[in-house]
Amino acid sequence: MKITAYILILFLIIAILAWVYIYFFYSGKKTTAEIEINGKKIKAELADTSVKRLEGLSKRKELPNDSAMLFVFPKKDKHTIWMKEMNFPLDIIWINKNKVVYLVSGAQPPTIMGNDNIASFTPEVKADKVLEVNSGFVESNRVKIGDRIIIRN
Repeated sequence: MKITAYILILFLIIAILAWVYIYFFYSGKKTTAEIEINGKKIKAELADTSVKRLEGLSKRKELPNDSAMLFVFPKKDKHTIWMKEMNFPLDIIWINKNKVVYLVSGAQPPTIMGNDNIASFTPEVKADKVLEVNSGFVESNRVKIGDRIIIRN
């Protein structure tokens, strides 16, 4: 009887650890989508899990031209974006129901000595997605609040 209880407990522990690993640590392969804004098409890496959203573009040296990261959230909210461990400036576009609802242009990465005061940006309205693109994208493509976003997987 004791052996059966130990086996059951061991099985439950393994099952719980497997679930925790899959839920919190498995980020899977990179998935992408094509994004179109004002006729401009870019390829976006999807940050569609909690792990991918937490990592974002941190620690990367650059974002290739015509590329982006699209954060997909499970629910609409005022999602804060921060510049922790970023190495280049960004334009940040908050999207709700495939429509631009808030913008930040030229968000700067922390300086080498300034990691104690990392910039963060919170929109005034709720959104279900956030698109990060290279700084200057918003201006050069005349992106403004109300613009429609087309997302193709």
